[in-house]
Amino acid sequence: APLRDLLLKENQILLYAKSTAKSAASAKPAAAPPNEQLVADMKALVERRIVDAGDYWLQNAQKGRSCEGALVAGLLLNMARHFDPAAESADAALQVLAGRKVFSSPDYWREHAVPDRKCSGDNVRAIIRNFVRQLKP
Repeated sequence: APLRDLLLKENQILLYAKSTAKSAASAKPAAAPPNEQLVADMKALVERRIVDAGDYWLQNAQKGRSCEGALVAGLLLNMARHFDPAAESADAALQVLAGRKVFSSPDYWREHAVPDRKCSGDNVRAIIRNFVRQLKP
């Protein structure tokens, strides 16, 4: 019973029921486990206090997933403040990060990194990777 409770808490499958072809085709694919590079990049962001924890980004900053625009806006602002502590607005953050070559299209982030919008997980993954590359000597 304690093992069962633990497995259920961790969302593990205890009983497998064979699905039909129709239900299997309509099922949403599970997110791929994060790759080692993303894990390392998130560790760097947590260490520099760009993010409080990496769980959300590990789950969503990947191909086929999306990230909440408001959360991405906060991420971008924190990244920009790492390079320029005076960056206080979304536009200032976009200018700083574009200047540092973290991304090449501020227009995409201006449109998507806002409340009630979504950003491509793959694009968010790319800016995380580019930002961390800027941190290395």
